[in-house]
Amino acid sequence: MALVNGSFTRTNGAALGQATVYPRFFMEAVQDMMASEQQGRPIYREGERVEIIMAGNPYSKPVFRVANEHIERWPTEYAAFKKGQEISPDGTPLEQWPVLKRAMVLELKALNFVTVEQLAAMSDHAMQQIPMYGRRLKELAQAYLDDAKALAMVTAATAANDRKDQEIAALKLQVENMASQMQTMFAQMQAKLDAPHPIAAGVPGMNDPMEALKQGQAASAPVQSSFAELPAVPRRRGKGEAAA
Repeated sequence: MALVNGSFTRTNGAALGQATVYPRFFMEAVQDMMASEQQGRPIYREGERVEIIMAGNPYSKPVFRVANEHIERWPTEYAAFKKGQEISPDGTPLEQWPVLKRAMVLELKALNFVTVEQLAAMSDHAMQQIPMYGRRLKELAQAYLDDAKALAMVTAATAANDRKDQEIAALKLQVENMASQMQTMFAQMQAKLDAPHPIAAGVPGMNDPMEALKQGQAASAPVQSSFAELPAVPRRRGKGEAAA
């Protein structure tokens, strides 16, 4: 499988002591002496190489053929290198630190410093590369990281309190809804309990037709017929009666 040329740099974890040493994996064309002799011309083969970069030490950048020990020490970095990716070391870039001016950033990068974390973790030997100001830079970087950590803790605590308040408000609303539903259910149950039983509500004799008829006649007024306005029938005279 063809390999894509590329390099990769990254810090090894978040620990300050480890941030000062990081690898740069890359491909390098190396002459194959035996093949060159056989072919009578220079034959080069690309091989994997790793450059060990030490922040604060610009004079020593050992390069090794990539071995298992390098892959085991920096597995994430090596995997990214195989994909042809190039990533800067983890941390806060020097350009993002307001304390430093551009000229200071360039001088520090010449010493292989690229992050504030590397300055905070620099060794005594590295501080000697920055005469008079090495220790102050280290202390300033440590103070900056401490303040950032404290601010992050405060921010996290505030966010946690906000989430807790939201959860309490949601639970309170849920309890209120449940209480309202329980009151409605209780009212419905009480209404059913207060309603008379169908058997107990029956009136003795209410199913007796004669009794119902008596009660109906007593309760209802007589209805007058529309023929009630007819005139009375005149009384007929007998044979012996004289006309009035």
